[in-house]
Amino acid sequence: MIKTINVQPTTEIIHSMRRAGYAWHEATLDIVDNSVDALRVRYNQTKKTDGLVKICYTMSDKTVESLIVADNGTGIDRPTLESIMKIGWSAKRGGDHLGTFGMGLKTAGISLGDIITVVSSTSDSSKLNMVEWDVDTILQTREFNAEFRSGSSVPLKMRQLYLTHVGDTSGTMVVIGKLLEIVPKSTGAITKTLVNKCKLNYRHILDTKDISGYHFPFNI
Repeated sequence: MIKTINVQPTTEIIHSMRRAGYAWHEATLDIVDNSVDALRVRYNQTKKTDGLVKICYTMSDKTVESLIVADNGTGIDRPTLESIMKIGWSAKRGGDHLGTFGMGLKTAGISLGDIITVVSSTSDSSKLNMVEWDVDTILQTREFNAEFRSGSSVPLKMRQLYLTHVGDTSGTMVVIGKLLEIVPKSTGAITKTLVNKCKLNYRHILDTKDISGYHFPFNI
C-alpha cells in the first residue's frame, strides 16, 4: 500500500525552536544582523552615511518590558512582510533584501519573548505595515497564524515607537514583548552586555581603518 501522509510541522515545533541553545544576546544580535544587512543595501544604493541601528527597550515599573531593534534601512515591502512569519519561508535565498527572514527572526524572537512584532515602511511613517506573532495564541489554537495590519489599523503605540526609534522615513522596527526569564530585566545588565557584544561582533564593519572590506558608515 502506498499513501501520502501529512508531514507538515505542528505548532509543537515552537518548543524545539526554543531549545536551540540561543543565549539572549545572541538572539538579539541575530535580529541586529538583519538591520545591518538592510543598511548595507541602503548604502550601496544611495551612499547615504546616516545609517543607524537602535537597540532599546520599553519599561514598566523600572523593569524592562520589551526589547526593540530598529533601523532606518530600506524597509520591508508589504508582500514580504505578509510572508516573513511563515515557518521556513525566506526571500533571502539568492538575494540580500531586508526583511527576508527564514527561521532566523522567528527562532531569535521566540528565544527572547512570546510576542514578536515587526513594523516597517519602504517610504515614510504614513505608510506603515505591521505583522505580529503571538506564541501563546499559536500554542492554544494549534495554528500558525499571524496578525497583519496596515494603514490606520496599526496601533498608535506602535506608530509612536516607530517615529521615536526610526523616524519619519523608511525602516524596520522589531519589538519583542512578554520577555522570557532568560532576558535580564535591568537596563544596566542589558546595556553592558549588548555594548560589549556589538563592539566584538561588528568590529570590522564599524572600524573605518579595517582593510577587510566589510566597513561601511553606520552607527549602532
